[in-house]
Amino acid sequence: MTEITHRQDGPRIELGVSGRLDGYGADLLGRELEAAIRGGARHLRLDLSATNYISSVALGLLVRTLKQLHALDGTFAVVRPAAEVAAVLQVTHLAPLLVETAEAAEALQVSTVVWRGRGRDAEAARAGVATEVRPLAVGGAMSYSPLGDPRFLEGGGPAAATCRAVPFPESVVGVGLGAFGADGADCRGRFGEFLAAGGCAACLPTDGRNVVDYVLRTGDLVPTVQVLSGLACSGTWSHLARFEPAGEPGCAPLSLLAEGVLEVAAADTAALVMIAETAGLVGATLRASPDLTPPASAFFAHPEIQKRLSFAPERVHARSLALVVGVITRNAPSALAPRVRPLKAGVHGHLHAVTFPFRPLRKKESDLVATVRSLFESGGHLGVLHLLNDDRPIDGAGESVFVRGSCWLAPVKPM
Repeated sequence: MTEITHRQDGPRIELGVSGRLDGYGADLLGRELEAAIRGGARHLRLDLSATNYISSVALGLLVRTLKQLHALDGTFAVVRPAAEVAAVLQVTHLAPLLVETAEAAEALQVSTVVWRGRGRDAEAARAGVATEVRPLAVGGAMSYSPLGDPRFLEGGGPAAATCRAVPFPESVVGVGLGAFGADGADCRGRFGEFLAAGGCAACLPTDGRNVVDYVLRTGDLVPTVQVLSGLACSGTWSHLARFEPAGEPGCAPLSLLAEGVLEVAAADTAALVMIAETAGLVGATLRASPDLTPPASAFFAHPEIQKRLSFAPERVHARSLALVVGVITRNAPSALAPRVRPLKAGVHGHLHAVTFPFRPLRKKESDLVATVRSLFESGGHLGVLHLLNDDRPIDGAGESVFVRGSCWLAPVKPM
């Protein structure tokens, strides 16, 4: 006789099978699995510790279920198989595909948490955001490489010839000041904010036309930016965190998301790529290319700064989609410290965003490269911003706020 039990384990459902998984048992299990998936379950485990027989009918069911849940961005695995079942899975070479080890189960556990704002964030995020955290790679991490020296802005612009051509394939993300062109001389007068992720790079030229330009990885073409200063990170993403409102008003300030990312990464410094619906962004954009600034004057000196920098006095691009790329840190390493700005007390970051017209986000989107590419190919780019926290007591615009989205993240260490 075959019996099936159910147990809820956080966001996962575990089914236990006692007895034989022959043709009859496989039919019974198949109905239970179908009911669970129809009911919204996306993370299923099958406990076969009390199963004394498994036939090819049942093996076919397990493989079909694995493929079905993977197509739904879910997970499926056999846990604790009895000796008789384990032997069959080994000789059929299905064990590596279906059996979850204790180490993998712990490392790849999907968890759901609620991030809530504190202090000044509390009103905007009092209901918090519900966040599903899905590990992507055990031991996933990024290394960062400083590009140029941002301190040139303190004493005037450098010669354009000092810039560096930096390629950005799919495995590398970056932010900073740069432009598309053959070399520094070719880019003279056009250097502005850039970001790169997923084999795509976008720049906002400072030539007065205010039109976003971008290059996508195509064939042998790799996006390459002539960089004055910035940073690049390469490696493997460790987690995917999806967030959405946990209640009303249910929006997340950037600093709240930054703290959550550092918590998930279990590190003081993390890289992220986020695609999210915005409730408004706060930031600045260059109006003038730094390489045209006279060497004797600091780029941000007053009153020249009014001609060189455009700052949003209030939140902009509400109800748009934003692709946010950058690095956040609690204790910035010395090489990173000049490249980050305060997001909140104790948390700093260097984050750029390119915005797109709003479209609903598909929850199952987990392929970073494909998702980023689809954003750029959809067209209608609205702008590029260096995200900032305007914490002036009375007139400050506050910080960028997001409603829902997906965030790829990883701990960061120096190259």
